[in-house]
Amino acid sequence: MNTLTKKDICWGSGAALISACLMALWYSFDHHIPMMDEAGHILNGLGYRELFSHPRPWRIEWLQKSLSVNGFYPPTVYILTGLVKTALGPGRHWDILVQVFFTFLLTGSVFFTARLLQLPLIAALTSALIINLYPETSSLNHLFMLDFPALAAAAFGICLLIIWWHWPTWRNAVMCGILLGFCCLTKQIVAAFLLGTGFFYFVAALKNKDPIERKKLIGQIFVLAGSTALVGAPWLLINYKSMHAINEYAQTNLVSAGQKMAPWQSMLYYLKSYFYTLSPAGCLLFLVSIFAAGKQANKQLAPVWASALLGFFLMCNYVYPLERYITPTLILAALVSGAALSNLAQIKNIGAKIATGLILGLLAIQYLSYNFTPYPISLPPLTALSKMLGVRLETSLFSRDGTKENPFPLEDWGYDWTLNNISKRDGKAPVYLNVMANKTNLNAQTFDLATREKGSPIRATTSRIWSIVGDSYEFDPVKTMYFHWFLVKEGDHGAPFKDEKSKQDYAALKTFLSTSGKFEEIGRHICPDKDELILYRQRGLSF
Repeated sequence: MNTLTKKDICWGSGAALISACLMALWYSFDHHIPMMDEAGHILNGLGYRELFSHPRPWRIEWLQKSLSVNGFYPPTVYILTGLVKTALGPGRHWDILVQVFFTFLLTGSVFFTARLLQLPLIAALTSALIINLYPETSSLNHLFMLDFPALAAAAFGICLLIIWWHWPTWRNAVMCGILLGFCCLTKQIVAAFLLGTGFFYFVAALKNKDPIERKKLIGQIFVLAGSTALVGAPWLLINYKSMHAINEYAQTNLVSAGQKMAPWQSMLYYLKSYFYTLSPAGCLLFLVSIFAAGKQANKQLAPVWASALLGFFLMCNYVYPLERYITPTLILAALVSGAALSNLAQIKNIGAKIATGLILGLLAIQYLSYNFTPYPISLPPLTALSKMLGVRLETSLFSRDGTKENPFPLEDWGYDWTLNNISKRDGKAPVYLNVMANKTNLNAQTFDLATREKGSPIRATTSRIWSIVGDSYEFDPVKTMYFHWFLVKEGDHGAPFKDEKSKQDYAALKTFLSTSGKFEEIGRHICPDKDELILYRQRGLSF
């Protein structure tokens, strides 16, 4: 098949639209408070909004700043979010719109990849459905992080390469390369998963028996790769030292804590993780489908196999393994599973058709359970079924309460209480608030986000220094007086400290705030976990 029919475009767009609407529905119920990393990513989008609100592209300093809003993470998602918020405002619902857009992009990309690789229409539709039914896909789509956009960008990038291969013109090579550059600037792992597909087509070009056609294809591949590099090079050159330093810091911490994994250990970790990221049912379906899809379907999916295998290998050699780093391999799992179910559905036997419907129905019920129960849908049998299916286990960066990834009801963790108290005492004065908690639902980054979205002059920060193996803190009475306000949480205050000295210094800070006479207690607030927040203000402040 060298073209896409109107029927393909209608079915693919329809499937993508349905998945996007389901995600929008999920967010209409959700009130979760962005955790530390989520808040940081949303703040980066607001950083681009500030830049786009006062564009100065003719100034070197503006251009440099636009490429270094974050020195570690690439800017595609931040740029897109910044553009949307520049046009429409700073509200959180625009971050949801970006998530919904990437849901649309992922579903559509998987569908059109299947069709371009000559899989039947039913296989393409089934694959586009299945990619959204995996618990890890849903879990990452519930967070304002870069991991779900990276999954969508990897799927889109694979689709772009296949499109170029079907219509290999110089113009298409340039356009494909530019778009691939922005895909790779979604998150670094995307490049790892596009290399395999690119290398596959490079080898295919070398095998072309027509010398003129071979030369043209190889030339276009270099143009495509060069266009991709030109898009990514400015950000990479400006931020390479910063990115390298962060990776080195992470590796040093892991080595010192004895948590550094060898590549073979990372591989075993990733292989075991599929049981939960795909769900037990999805994992079993994929394993069976590798054989049930048939030799021809697997051959047609060779560009996607190349992406998954090389990407998986590269991730096994990365600093530290996390399930979300190999999420793009789920694209292959969905396509292979879709091809197998298509074969099953086309057997002229009512039992085969019923089996296909039952498998898809089971995955759909799993999706409903994982995403919408027990809140807002309170059906105990569905919740029990979810636990039986094994999809309630934590599979992502975090689980909001340790067990579920359904929408989160509105809870009061003291953000408005804290900011209102500060505003009552200090008005519009630019005061500094030190947040000495680092919990999923209560942290300095999320406080910073809340103040930016409200246009508040309060600047939230923290003296806790985060690392992979635990927080560190150093008490200094003089430096403590730099801050106008302190917020301390009793009981569970979040991430553990990395060493005994940090624990002792944190205890010394609490004693200093409550007994030194330098600070006064303004109030206390009960959190949903029944622990107290204590708000302190430096005595004698006047503005």
